[in-house]
Amino acid sequence: MAAKKILCITQSTFLNISQAYQALRESIKPVVIVTKAALKTMVSTIHQPITYKYTRDYQPSNAIYVNECDYRRWCRVSEWFNTYGQGIYE
Repeated sequence: MAAKKILCITQSTFLNISQAYQALRESIKPVVIVTKAALKTMVSTIHQPITYKYTRDYQPSNAIYVNECDYRRWCRVSEWFNTYGQGIYE
């Protein structure tokens, strides 16, 4: 059988230790369990699009659509012809 130490303290020391322990327990924040519904609510409030009361009619164009327009295609054709197409039809 192992020997055990017995701690003898006074009543005032015990009260000081217990008050310090209670203060420590109160200072630690409890773990909040987030449910799927609460998470969905948090995410939906975070990702709300900003709506303005007054908006203009202008909407910016998509860069891919701008680059694929007929004018830009013919510009690329003429650039290719100027670079590589010289002398093909001669």
